[in-house]
Amino acid sequence: MHAQDSTATPSFLMRLVHARTYENLCVLVRGDGQYHFERETGAKTDVYEGTLPLAELQRVEHLLGTDELMSLTKINR
Repeated sequence: MHAQDSTATPSFLMRLVHARTYENLCVLVRGDGQYHFERETGAKTDVYEGTLPLAELQRVEHLLGTDELMSLTKINR
């Protein structure tokens, strides 16, 4: 086994997609806190990128580690 290259891009911690008829949302969060967020409507696509503060990254990691996430159900509106 080789040691992991320290210059390698961190893996994704989370990918979340929410698709609706009038709007699509997608967020990617890497393990180092960098994120990419897209909001697409019929007229345009807004793209935001940045880095989560450490406390927010830890909060996301905590939420992803709970069983509550797996028990979410779809709500029809």
